[in-house]
Amino acid sequence: QAFRYVNELSPGDERGRELASRAGERLGAAGRRALGRGDASAATKLLGRAAALLPVDAPGRAQLLGDLGAALVLAGEFANADAVLTEAVEASLAAGDRRLELHALLERGFLRALTDPERGVEELGLVTARALRELEELGDDLGLAKAWRRIGDTHWMRNQWDELERALERARAHAERAGDRREAAGAVMRVPMAIYYGPTHVPDAIQRAEAILARAQQAPGVQATCLVCLAGLQAMSGQFEHARTLLARGRAITEELGFRVWQAGFSLLS
Repeated sequence: QAFRYVNELSPGDERGRELASRAGERLGAAGRRALGRGDASAATKLLGRAAALLPVDAPGRAQLLGDLGAALVLAGEFANADAVLTEAVEASLAAGDRRLELHALLERGFLRALTDPERGVEELGLVTARALRELEELGDDLGLAKAWRRIGDTHWMRNQWDELERALERARAHAERAGDRREAAGAVMRVPMAIYYGPTHVPDAIQRAEAILARAQQAPGVQATCLVCLAGLQAMSGQFEHARTLLARGRAITEELGFRVWQAGFSLLS
């Protein structure tokens, strides 16, 4: 607000640029914390406000746009997400930061696979293959976690559930080496659905999903997919009322977090 007041009184004033930069940094930090705890609704608002304040050539803007694009994908705002991620790719290229460029390309590839699976899944496979080689050369564990998660997504979209689990395990390992809890949770969040849709027998699947749920106290997104997975497994066991209760709990979490894409996916199970 201070920046807007200064800008109204004296457009282009150096004080205004400094205020915009400080506000953008603080809003960006708050947005990343929201994304870290899985709150897509808050993250899109905070990161979007930060991006609107920062000048095009501001340091860190490419990273900010990449985070905003990821939040918009979770929130189901696909058209806006594609535009933001394309801008993130271009900003990274302009800054000469190949690492961030690869991160944004991976996120945009996933988005396009969601919105145009006939062509997008194959394209995502090509993007991940190229990114994997370069990220290994760069020694970027966070980037490798993202790449393996997207490799997992190509298996998910092809109903290759065992392959999905193996890719997610590699993604989780790289995320933990990078010390990024959000990325690790993003990998683990997909495992319960692989357990549900895959070949694991129901009693074993219930045991595995409950074990993941017990370790997910600080990861609401993981809790949601565990609860919905367990709902489907309980329904397979004939426990329909219990299944409906679990499904309602899982849906309530994703609704609170603003994970519209996951909410849509859960409708298949319900």
